Amino acid sequence: QEPVIPADLATWLMLILIGLCGCLGHTTLNKGAQLIDASRTSVLRNADIAFVLIWQIALLGEYPTGWSIIGVILICSSTLVGTLTNPKGTTKIEPQDTELEEIQKEA
Repeated sequence: QEPVIPADLATWLMLILIGLCGCLGHTTLNKGAQLIDASRTSVLRNADIAFVLIWQIALLGEYPTGWSIIGVILICSSTLVGTLTNPKGTTKIEPQDTELEEIQKEA
């Protein structure tokens, strides 16, 4: 199948806008994920899978296959088990800033 090239300027502008919005959304999601601990980040990232299926049904009218549903259940349940069985405090790593320590020692 041949690729379809947009014919008018409005379509090109919409495609560029979609790309920029996607880039901005992905960047803010990653920045937000850096602000929380790893167990919550994994739950957040795996929630993407459920949202993709919801958007697939709502916007495209395509229903997921049985294998897709099984995959979502496996991924989400393993994330949930990993989050619930992880002892508190094991994912938090304190930053080591040797430059800051040296400045404090000199002062």
